[in-house]
Amino acid sequence: MYKLAITGIVIAALAAGAVAPVAASSARMRPSSHNIPIDPPHPPLTMAQTINLFLRTAVARVHVERSFDLVTPGFRLGMSRPRWATGDIPVVPFFQIVSASWKYEWREGREHDYCVFLVSRRGEAASFLLGLAHPHRWLVSYWQPMPVFC
Repeated sequence: MYKLAITGIVIAALAAGAVAPVAASSARMRPSSHNIPIDPPHPPLTMAQTINLFLRTAVARVHVERSFDLVTPGFRLGMSRPRWATGDIPVVPFFQIVSASWKYEWREGREHDYCVFLVSRRGEAASFLLGLAHPHRWLVSYWQPMPVFC
């Protein structure tokens, strides 16, 4: 009987407009009293997306701070996010990239190596060896110049 009385009061309040109905939301909610929706996490980047973003940010030295989450902790050499954002990072730069291509070299476990060929706006060309690791998402594990073109 008590539940029926409470249900009647709630229905009457909703009909009178005193209480707004709670709408279902697809966004996750923070566990707090404020119930502020937070954005769902981004899906992990594919192998090609990781390589492209790494080349456009860390290698080209444009918005270097965006590349911090693209590399393994070992590659960062203990650098903090603010220090990484300064651009003084352990990545050999190649400026003004107009063309980038890569080919698969080899794989060992969850480590993949690619030969990356870059061309600059001035017509300079260079090859690099790029290592990708997949601990839980694709991360760049090393980047070094190659003496021969791939």
